[in-house]
Amino acid sequence: MVRPEILFVLALLQGYLLGSINSSILVGKFHGIDIREKGSRNAGMTNTFRTLGKTSGVIVLLGDMIKGVISCIIGLFLLDSFYGFSSAGLLAGGIGALLGHNWPLYFRFKGGKGVLTTFTVILMMDWRIGLILLGIFLVILGTSRFVSLGSMVAALSFPIISYGFQDVFGS
Repeated sequence: MVRPEILFVLALLQGYLLGSINSSILVGKFHGIDIREKGSRNAGMTNTFRTLGKTSGVIVLLGDMIKGVISCIIGLFLLDSFYGFSSAGLLAGGIGALLGHNWPLYFRFKGGKGVLTTFTVILMMDWRIGLILLGIFLVILGTSRFVSLGSMVAALSFPIISYGFQDVFGS
């Protein structure tokens, strides 16, 4: 039987390799541009949306979320199948996807900020926390019109909300 440490590293590695598939850069290449040289120069959904339009932005949104989901599921399978460490495997795959998104192997280690991929991993870990963070993000976005501010406030809220869920739900 394979040791759990090796499976953890495999979960992390597969997540990194999947996360390195940056949909924003690929969509930009489809349009004949390097998205990292346009707009905010960030290889993410917001810059793609602003630079290339709604359809391209939605494609990037789906691509970033799908790679996070698949990475988490593979990590979950790897560690849960052998040792019952489902949370550790899911998290290892998700962290790998985030690292790959931010520092993609296939694109000279210049990627996005990882907000959407991180959100997806949080949804996979506990959908209730993910939805609360989404609500916080939307309120801040609606009042300030700044995607980055909404992302930062939601990110800063994550540990507080996670701690609250631990106390309330015992999870």
